[in-house]
Amino acid sequence: MAGFTPEQLFTGGYLGVAAQKQRVLGLRFTQNPERFVAGPPQVTLPPSRVFINPVSPQDIEAGATDLVNFPTLPKVAQAQAKYDLSSN
Repeated sequence: MAGFTPEQLFTGGYLGVAAQKQRVLGLRFTQNPERFVAGPPQVTLPPSRVFINPVSPQDIEAGATDLVNFPTLPKVAQAQAKYDLSSN
């Protein structure tokens, strides 16, 4: 994500790498500002949270949980209660 390795993201090492990248970009900008028509470049950091299927407030009101976003879980809970599958 954003040019960082999974290990860097997992351990937080991406912050040091991002600081080094930003120093190099700043140096290049001061040496050749005409090459950066959009202004000083900024290192893109990865997002703090990533979702595949985010849970909306309406979903939570309907009984979904934001801990596990799996739409069939309420149906499974209903089936377990109806057929008492946990005793098998």
